[in-house]
Amino acid sequence: MEGMTEEQKEYEAMKLVNMFDKLSREQVIQPMGITPSGSLAPMESAIRDMADGGSSSDSDLGLD
Repeated sequence: MEGMTEEQKEYEAMKLVNMFDKLSREQVIQPMGITPSGSLAPMESAIRDMADGGSSSDSDLGLD
């Protein structure tokens, strides 16, 4: 990235964001979270498990 202008870096970053978005929408990749037991699960399940466990702060979800 050395030698690129800020505009070029921003353009490339937006291309990357769009690629991740497309992969997520096509369910090639999916966000993961950590359940109260410490295992990985799809983010929706991890959030539901945290809510059922009584603690659902952003720090518990790794969102801080």
